[in-house]
Amino acid sequence: MKELNTYKRICLIILFLAPFFGLVKAQTCDPNILKALSETRVTYFDKITKGEKATITIKYPLIGTTYTVTDNDGNSKSFTYTSGTEEFVDLEIDSPVNAVRRYSLKAEKDGCSFQTGFNYTIYP
Repeated sequence: MKELNTYKRICLIILFLAPFFGLVKAQTCDPNILKALSETRVTYFDKITKGEKATITIKYPLIGTTYTVTDNDGNSKSFTYTSGTEEFVDLEIDSPVNAVRRYSLKAEKDGCSFQTGFNYTIYP
């Protein structure tokens, strides 16, 4: 009788979890692309004139990658690199810097995504 109770418990757990099985997806990200995205290099000036727009420079961008820079206020700017001839790409942020701002970078390509924290701080 005790074995039957264990069997019923396992069945109940499986029935409870069954609707969530459809939400599980296989990883579609190529590890080499993810590594390349994670090694994206960024340069910027940490101090600029108050009211000026910040510029974030991406060194050696990867062709077909969408780069998104977001600040701590939620403003963002995206750019998809398609050229393949430039060693540096400048992203000028549309909102002027009147107070300390922190920026994060997200790089996406072929189902892979890499995002930094708010690692880039710019002071007016």
